[in-house]
Amino acid sequence: SNGDKMTSDKNMRGGRLRKTTRGIITFAPVLLGAALPNAFAGTCTGTAGSYTCTGPANMQTDTTQTISGTHDGIFSVTDEEEFSHHTQQGPGLMITTSANSTGANIHLDGGGTITGNHHGIHLHHQGSGDVIFTTNTNVSGGADGIRIRSEQESANMTVTINGESSSRGNIIRFGDAINLGHRGTGALTLTVTGYTSLPVRTIGSPIYVFNAYGT
Repeated sequence: SNGDKMTSDKNMRGGRLRKTTRGIITFAPVLLGAALPNAFAGTCTGTAGSYTCTGPANMQTDTTQTISGTHDGIFSVTDEEEFSHHTQQGPGLMITTSANSTGANIHLDGGGTITGNHHGIHLHHQGSGDVIFTTNTNVSGGADGIRIRSEQESANMTVTINGESSSRGNIIRFGDAINLGHRGTGALTLTVTGYTSLPVRTIGSPIYVFNAYGT
């Protein structure tokens, strides 16, 4: 939430990196005012906590892909090559694990593009264990590009973003390209090799990280 904003700011080529004093963060250059290409997407299907996203987009019919369940093991989501998605309402992907889950492994490495009218990708891990999120997909959101949350039962959060991430800032002109909130007890590690971008008019940060209790 906005009340979680951190107190440490560093200038980054016209943007801001907000970070806690704990955890490991590396980042690539920031492009303010840059835009990502239009997204093209498909669907996500699966059962028993294992889901796969496939197919090209249809901008006229694409809707939020909501991935959730009551699975009590590790919750996993992967994609096939060139999976993409573009929604004109709501998030692109909404991934929610149950309180019974023992980890979240999200690997979106197909190299496509995901665009949400709200967040591009929103991951909320409510269970225990580690959160592992990797992507080389280009992700854009009208609010946050990539938004990840973990709750207090979780352990480590490890996020690797190799694709481009952006906020278009068209939701009340606020958004972060990457927005992480870790409430677990373990370490938070973020590695970004792709560009992050947001319009100059946007109230937000290229990278925003909140680490409540971890190291």
